[in-house]
Amino acid sequence: MVYCSEDFDLTTELFNSMKRAMGRPGMRVEDPEWVELMQNSRENDYIDGINASLDPKIIIFAVVVIKRKEAKKKIKAHLDGLAIPS
Repeated sequence: MVYCSEDFDLTTELFNSMKRAMGRPGMRVEDPEWVELMQNSRENDYIDGINASLDPKIIIFAVVVIKRKEAKKKIKAHLDGLAIPS
């Protein structure tokens, strides 16, 4: 879970909702790697956080919480380049 500090509550609620939803069909959701970035982070901050914290060899998928649409394309392309589904 990659997110800005200002989106902590939103990200926590998203994770809790995913965990509840996946529990109904019997799927186990493990606690994720939490990557918190400073408030008002730019797309390069997200990419740096991803590079520093997520290992493409063990990550099954990444959830990136970002509000700015213009930044999503660059971050998605970076994750695709690492072969990490998002």
